[in-house]
Amino acid sequence: MKHIHIALIGGQIYPVYLGIADEQPDKVILVHSEESKPEAKRIKQEVERNLQAKVLSQSLSPVDVPQIFHQIQALSEQIITPDNAYTINLTSGTKPWSIAFYHYFSPMPNVKLIYIDQNGCISDLKTLESRLSKVGLDMDLIFRLNGTPSIVEYEKISDGRLEKCPIAKELLAKWFERYIAKLLYQWKWSKEVRLNVKFPYSEQAKVKNEIDVIVNSGNRLLFVECKSGGFSPIDVDKFRTVVKNYGGMACKALFITYKPMTQEVLEKCADSGIVACSIADHNKVPGELYQMLEEELFKINKK
Repeated sequence: MKHIHIALIGGQIYPVYLGIADEQPDKVILVHSEESKPEAKRIKQEVERNLQAKVLSQSLSPVDVPQIFHQIQALSEQIITPDNAYTINLTSGTKPWSIAFYHYFSPMPNVKLIYIDQNGCISDLKTLESRLSKVGLDMDLIFRLNGTPSIVEYEKISDGRLEKCPIAKELLAKWFERYIAKLLYQWKWSKEVRLNVKFPYSEQAKVKNEIDVIVNSGNRLLFVECKSGGFSPIDVDKFRTVVKNYGGMACKALFITYKPMTQEVLEKCADSGIVACSIADHNKVPGELYQMLEEELFKINKK
């Protein structure tokens, strides 16, 4: 018996790859539209590189419901046999796809239908049972899946020590960034911590975007902006844009300052879905900071 995994491809890439990595199928079929073809290509590259599964692609109309049902029927006749087991990940893709795939395949006993949320919780839509995936993704893999330009410089915390990556130039992290990075390295949900992470605006650009600290919790990233001096609501807006461009849909964000925050900055962070913390309130470091982050970590981001 072979296990075949079918994944619908749309804006959310992380749960698609996670479902494949969690199930370790023999074959993967990526269902995509013309618009989501680049995302399918990135997923295919990573599955073939890391999981050694055979990957096929199937293009579908994104919204034409009669055509979608005809295409699904043709796909089913081509691949479904009683001797194999099938999983269909309905997390991503278009809404007509999810409805049509559920309607068509739910009566089949050898087909499992799943949904995966941003916390890596996998729900079986037929048995209504849920479990948390134990698969963790490294930071570089998450960036590649998101289509983020290659990191050109960074430092990381390893065993409590600061290390430069092989491609890094001579970097001198500001004391506050180092302090926060080491603090977050001790957080129980931290799997990997990097600081002074620089991305190019484009492959040709010399000017770079920089994220002060990035924490990988195993199933999502936390971007951190550290301010030891002056700051304003404009800094929050700039940070929000960087998080959106480089972090992906499930990314979380922390704006942390050495000095007290104004009410205007606090409101801007709240409106932007960013955790705000000032270490001027020493009671929040580290215990209350960790608690704030854990409460935010498992919230589902709004689209």
